[in-house]
Amino acid sequence: MAVPRRVEAVSQSELVDRLEAAGDETAWTRVLIEQSGETWVLRYGFVVIGARPTSWPGRSWTYEGVRFLASELSVGDLMPAVTSTDGAVLAIDGIEMAVPALQAGQVQHRPSFELHDRERMPLPTYERVDAG
Repeated sequence: MAVPRRVEAVSQSELVDRLEAAGDETAWTRVLIEQSGETWVLRYGFVVIGARPTSWPGRSWTYEGVRFLASELSVGDLMPAVTSTDGAVLAIDGIEMAVPALQAGQVQHRPSFELHDRERMPLPTYERVDAG
């Protein structure tokens, strides 16, 4: 029997603690960024920490004013984006983006990560979803 996923509301400090516990793990990161004047701004982020997802796209797409980026980062690279109380700048694939300050988030623990109920991961994973 599969273990059901668990969804938790977490504070910024709880999220930082969890990322620090992950150490030097790989963060498989997908983001949607939007152009605002001359600046790129993070609008959505999805991160899987641990083993590489089997359906990892590894590609990025660019449209007028919008980019979808998929990149492999270290957990340490993500820390400034979640530790700042005033917002931060994050660079992915050489593109700098403004990251709004995180006040609270949602973490999903999926013992067998399943994207659209098709794939299973051998390690626990966490997902951060920002409301805003």
